[in-house]
Amino acid sequence: MKYGAAFLLAQLGKSNPKKADVEAILKSADIQIDDERITGLFNQLKGKTTQAAIAIGLEKMGKMSFSVGAAAPASATIPSAPVEAVKEEKKEEKKEVKKEEEDEDVDMGGMFDLFG
Repeated sequence: MKYGAAFLLAQLGKSNPKKADVEAILKSADIQIDDERITGLFNQLKGKTTQAAIAIGLEKMGKMSFSVGAAAPASATIPSAPVEAVKEEKKEEKKEVKKEEEDEDVDMGGMFDLFG
């Protein structure tokens, strides 16, 4: 991803970026450079427009499956009681914050004694 992003950034400045351009971008971000990966990237993109390369990548990503963990069944219903409890907790937190702010305003610790 980093190499592809660096290539796209280099292409913003030049229509046909060179390996040195991509390397300069990667170095500026303190990324270790792997010459084989850069060469592979340029070989894969040879003769293709940026739009075509992105379209191919999106097509490949569409075929990939992503799983984060155990998902809830589609027919599961979410109980409303926990949501209401969270709303009540937020209201209580807001009240507590207002009380704390009021306490801070009352005691100035003699700060204005210098002026009077």
